[in-house]
Amino acid sequence: STRGVLALFTDFQQSGVLIIVRPRGSQLADDAKSAAQAHALGALLSLSLDTADTWADAFDKLSRAVPSIIAAAKGPVVALAQTPHAVQQLHEKAPVLLQLPVLSVPHHKTDGQWRESQLLGAAWQRAAVELALQRFEELGPWWRSQLQLARYANLPIGLLSSA
Repeated sequence: STRGVLALFTDFQQSGVLIIVRPRGSQLADDAKSAAQAHALGALLSLSLDTADTWADAFDKLSRAVPSIIAAAKGPVVALAQTPHAVQQLHEKAPVLLQLPVLSVPHHKTDGQWRESQLLGAAWQRAAVELALQRFEELGPWWRSQLQLARYANLPIGLLSSA
């Protein structure tokens, strides 16, 4: 797909950036900006929106951001990837991710499938921003349950299946 959102959230910095991948030449919709500002996470995180013309451009932006995140962390950093792409594919798209463990989070197969009415203009951008923020909210409970299971099984969390 030529459109979607690459989201990068850092709990310890209480921040997030949503990179809107949109067809070349289209603008970031004001509706998408207001969706990010109006979301409940806006009160908890410093959210910003950025744009990219292609997925490769979005992964380049991610690659430039990750080293400063690792440097600012006071402890280990783990990346959670909720995507249909395998971790190996993410490493190919953003080799900087080889510097930290990347755990695959079950993704929703309908993510990135937009209703026909949303494909006209920039209506999809608001839905994509809201969906990315919703998925981030879901990560906390998922992460806590994975930690509990890893502790119970006395296994490193990266060895658990994410299915």
